[in-house]
Amino acid sequence: MKTYVEVICSFSCNGQIKPMYIRWGNGTIYEITKINKIIPLKRDDSSCIQFSCQIGSNTRNLFLEEGKWYVEHRSALYN
Repeated sequence: MKTYVEVICSFSCNGQIKPMYIRWGNGTIYEITKINKIIPLKRDDSSCIQFSCQIGSNTRNLFLEEGKWYVEHRSALYN
């Protein structure tokens, strides 16, 4: 399930984007401690970037699609 989130990022001078924090809808902020992998994806007629992120002891997928960020919802992390 897609759950749209706010993401705080840093941008390098060569244009690379690095997500640093996810702000959940209830205001809770999760620190992204490591980016394990970045995967460009093609979905239907749009482009998407998947970031495999380490958040605490959990690995979660964060997606950037057409300027919007979302995560794959897992209740154990987000409740």
